[in-house]
Amino acid sequence: MYRKSDLFTIFVLVLVFEQTCGLALDADCTSDANACTTPNAVCTTDTKICTCATGYTKVGTDCKADLGTACTVTADCDTTTNPAAVCSTSGTKICTCATGYTKQGTACKADLGTACTATADCDTTAIQHAVCDVLATTKVCKIKSTGDCTVNTDKCVSGAACTANACACSAKYKEDTNKLCATVLGSTCTATADCTTTVANSDCTGTGTKTCTCNFGFTKQGADCSDIWKACNTTADCDTTTTPTAVCDVLATAKDCKIKSTGSCAGNTDKCVSGAACTNDVCVCSTKYKENTDKLCATVLGSTCTATADCTATVANSDCTGTGSKTCTCNTGFTKQGADCSGATGVAACLAMILACIFTTIV
Repeated sequence: MYRKSDLFTIFVLVLVFEQTCGLALDADCTSDANACTTPNAVCTTDTKICTCATGYTKVGTDCKADLGTACTVTADCDTTTNPAAVCSTSGTKICTCATGYTKQGTACKADLGTACTATADCDTTAIQHAVCDVLATTKVCKIKSTGDCTVNTDKCVSGAACTANACACSAKYKEDTNKLCATVLGSTCTATADCTTTVANSDCTGTGTKTCTCNFGFTKQGADCSDIWKACNTTADCDTTTTPTAVCDVLATAKDCKIKSTGSCAGNTDKCVSGAACTNDVCVCSTKYKENTDKLCATVLGSTCTATADCTATVANSDCTGTGSKTCTCNTGFTKQGADCSGATGVAACLAMILACIFTTIV
């Protein structure tokens, strides 16, 4: 049990603490005299609790300035409730909305063209038909399908165009329930015509709910079905998402996307890179060809070697020559023709023909 003298001592110590150290947010208080230590906090007259003053919001253990409240730096503002809040740099320094945002009530709402994650982020007060274009590569606030675009002709959602002052989904796109323009590919369908009417090389497939998909050998590229084995300049041009083993066959005369060496060719037996064949469902470099670092099949001729046998084992009339790094080349009197060393050409061929004629005449 505490003695009366002990209780009195504790009471005095509490009073001294309140007077000298102050009180944090949500602490009991008696008046502003025993000051709440948190800046911009006050002792409420009714509940006698330290709370944030009018114009400020509790964020953690601090009182942060609301929009319209004075500030010194942006850190003074409530950027938790309003991530787009900043302390103005000109005129009276108050918490305001950053460029690209508009104050609506107590919140900063994104203007058209400003990044968003949901339509709730957009300023639907100033622009009634604003929506967050979550189907776009870069999600920003745009005008929804059927929305008025009289003033903002270039602000329709992706896949739409401003036609007769209203945003309308373009061909190959279809309005969804959120008034966005989704590609026909991936949308529901009941018949093939629902897909092929706007997208070539597509079909209505699936069990149960059917969707528009690309035919075999084609892959979705934007709103179209693109040939997987199309012409290319680099592997970046190929669809390595659908076909991870795809590579641009830059060693071929006609550069196309093909299946690299060691890649699976099941179902695509004729799509291996040049110099390779589909063997047991795997692309394998043929005789006279050698896999390089890009998984292409380069001719043995021109590849590095250390001994003549590295060349002659697969290519007749060849040799391992050169100084420093040696390569497989054709012997004198032979020339590279594809993956082979062909017979005498040029002067050597002419001499051979002359000698043949002389020999025939003598005989």
